[in-house]
Amino acid sequence: MANEESEKILLGSWLLGHNREHIKDFSAEDFNHHRTTFRAIQQSWEEKQKIDPVEVSGKAGVSVAETMGMTSLYQPSFYDGAHRQVKLNRLKRLLKGIGRESDLEAATRRLIEEVDKLDVEGAEEPPDFIQNFIEELDRRAKQEPLKFGMSVLDKTTGGVRPQELTTLAARPAVGKSAMALQIALNAARQGKRTLFFSAEMNDTQIAERLFCRESEVSQRSLKRGMVNENRKVQREEWEKFQEGLNKLEKIKPNLILQVRTRKLSQVKRSIVRHKPDLVIIDQLSLLTEDKAFRTVRERFSHMTVNLKAMAMDLNVPIVLLAQINRDAQEEIPTLANLKESGSIEEDSDNVIMLHRLTKKQADKSERYYDYEEMTERGLWPVLVKVEKQRNGQTGGIYAVYKGAKFTFYETERRETE
Repeated sequence: MANEESEKILLGSWLLGHNREHIKDFSAEDFNHHRTTFRAIQQSWEEKQKIDPVEVSGKAGVSVAETMGMTSLYQPSFYDGAHRQVKLNRLKRLLKGIGRESDLEAATRRLIEEVDKLDVEGAEEPPDFIQNFIEELDRRAKQEPLKFGMSVLDKTTGGVRPQELTTLAARPAVGKSAMALQIALNAARQGKRTLFFSAEMNDTQIAERLFCRESEVSQRSLKRGMVNENRKVQREEWEKFQEGLNKLEKIKPNLILQVRTRKLSQVKRSIVRHKPDLVIIDQLSLLTEDKAFRTVRERFSHMTVNLKAMAMDLNVPIVLLAQINRDAQEEIPTLANLKESGSIEEDSDNVIMLHRLTKKQADKSERYYDYEEMTERGLWPVLVKVEKQRNGQTGGIYAVYKGAKFTFYETERRETE
């Protein structure tokens, strides 16, 4: 189909009142032959004014015969092809311009975005959803699920599933990054490749946390560089160090750290490149994109919508860390306490919240023997709360967080809502 003819078919369709929801998908630069006519239609659409061949011809400064000629070309069966052709012309224009761009990465990202937008509706047959469901059940039966590493939490949620976006939220200093690493380690032990994005810690800091978990070496010894107060290496500590190092070496091939990646487009490219079984992102508030957002809510909405789409398109589970508002800090959080909560709640399949219990809350639970003694030993009572689960029940799990080992341990009883 010729370029000019494709433009006329689109414009003719809109002049007749068909497919006008697509006007917003185009710009004047997409119409080389009939740019003024498109601008007139676009302006009328945005201002909610009448759109017909007579009104548009007056605004565009063209004859009524010309706009009427566009309507005569329109046929429903021609529309999809014309729509695709005009968008393909846009891609060709972008490709020609890449060589003149000073920021090659930004130009490439724009090109990828335009490819993603290319309308291919109707190109696929409708899926056989019953057959797909049966195949999914068969896959679940044969494949060991990815687990969080806490038995009651895994029983409640069924673990981490492909195509799902799970948000792990907490107030600062409660241990959400430690929980994320615990999930990553557990997946790596299962032989699953985990892609871990962190904009808060470098690779050395992450390695230190992992080492504290996997060894009996104290964090104090690590901070001193494995020597005592007299600057001498203790043999017993060194043996523990070697044991921990051997454990980490075994899981190292399955744990991919990305500590400089902040842009959403880079996240997607890394997932496509590494093909992981699990993706963990620490955290939402640090993700960026090469575009301006009017509000934090708008930025978060853009990120969560696209992350959910990535999980679906790339068939991978994504665990996203997010913050809980600082207001009412001692209150047990709900979805309403999520920072800029609207889009996070809507786009997430699951939302799990971590809450450090006060003495009153811990005593009321009857799961902790002595609050003061526990906290003096660096053990903190924590409620792991499944606040949303699209395909399951919600509820809370009592746990203990040991900060020195960056590890959560759960207690036996589960509290349901």
